Order: sequence, then structure tokens, then C-alpha cells
Amino acid sequence: MRGNGVAEGVAPPNRVLVLSLPKAGTYLVAEVLKALGYRSTGMHLAEMAYSDYQGADLDEARRNPGRFARSEPLSQSVLRVAAGEFAVGHLPCKRDIAEATASFKRIYLTRDLRTALVSYMRFLAATGRSNAKEMPWYTISEPKARVVDFLRTSAPILLDRLYRELAGWSQIPGVLRVHFEDLMHERETAPQVVESIADFLGQPSCDARRILNSSLARSEEHTSEL
Repeated sequence: MRGNGVAEGVAPPNRVLVLSLPKAGTYLVAEVLKALGYRSTGMHLAEMAYSDYQGADLDEARRNPGRFARSEPLSQSVLRVAAGEFAVGHLPCKRDIAEATASFKRIYLTRDLRTALVSYMRFLAATGRSNAKEMPWYTISEPKARVVDFLRTSAPILLDRLYRELAGWSQIPGVLRVHFEDLMHERETAPQVVESIADFLGQPSCDARRILNSSLARSEEHTSEL
């Protein structure tokens, strides 16, 4: 047996989907899943397309996501995820999406909205995604003024079009809810979160602290997540 509770050479039986608010620890949880024996598909799912980042250069993927996009409805793209694999996505909680992903073990990642939004602003500024350079807050050099203008102009749109539709996952039976703040807690809370993920996936005998430490180390390169 491995320390994660999976027999050597035996793939975990589940298909896993990480549903997350942007900047809520998607790639940290991805590293936890890898440590539990799951293989990343490199797929970032959306309703009518998916992005295939498998083997992609990180900087290129961050700045030119369209290069990796593949047009395909979710009902088809989810079939590409096999047992023992996982995909990620900022998918809204809609009936058809919930039904299409019902056979997955689903993990919903959430975070304090203000800090998530500010982190997302920095991500947009660093990568130029979503035409960030055309936003009124982009040219403001003073940090506090920039944040205030972002929260006034862009944040309400993001909350309405993205964050609000994700919130429903916390009400779907069988979906594991994980808080970013708990996962990043320095002492007892973070290992307990890892234990809850492992238990959710049927692997209760994992070495949670070892998995957490190794996952944090490997995810540092993803601090500006895709």
C-alpha cells in the first residue's frame, strides 16, 4: 500500500471534478489529488468548450488561453475524464451541468469573496486576460485606488456573471465544500482539510501532513493560477 491508502499500481476508482471560484486554490487541490494517486487530465472545463493544458508552458497558458481551447459541449468533454483522473473548472451550478457531472466526485472550492476578487484582479493585470488593459482600473498606479476602482467597476460584473452562479454547488448533495482559508491554515485545520478530501475519495488512511507539505511546495509555481 502507498501512504495515501491506494495499493501500488492500482488507479483510484473515481472520476474527480474540482469546481472552484477563481483564485480559490484550484491547483493546490490538484496537487493534493495527484498525491492521492489521481492523474491530471490538464483539462479546464467550461459549458461549451474546454482548455487542454496538458504539457503546456505555464506562462504561455496563462497569457494565451485561446490557443489551448477546444470547442465541445460539457456533456461530451466530461467523457474524456477516466477513472483515476480529474479535471477542473469554474462551472456554474445549473441543472444540466449538475446532471452531466453527477457521476463525478465533485469538490467545490470557495474563498472569501473580497480577497478572491482582489487576487483575480492581480491575475488579470499580470496576464492581460479578459482585455484587462482596457479596464479603467488597469492604469491606476496607486494600489489602494486601483483596488477600489476594480471593486467598483469590474467586480460587480464578475459577481453577477461568474461567482453568483458558482455558489449553488454548496447546496448540491454529495459535493464536498472546501474553504481556501482552511486549506491555507498553518496548523491543524489544513491537514484536516486534506483528510476530508481523502476520506471523501475513499482513502482515509493518507498521511495528510506529508501530502499537504508536498502539495504546497509543488503548487508554488501556480500561485498565479490558470
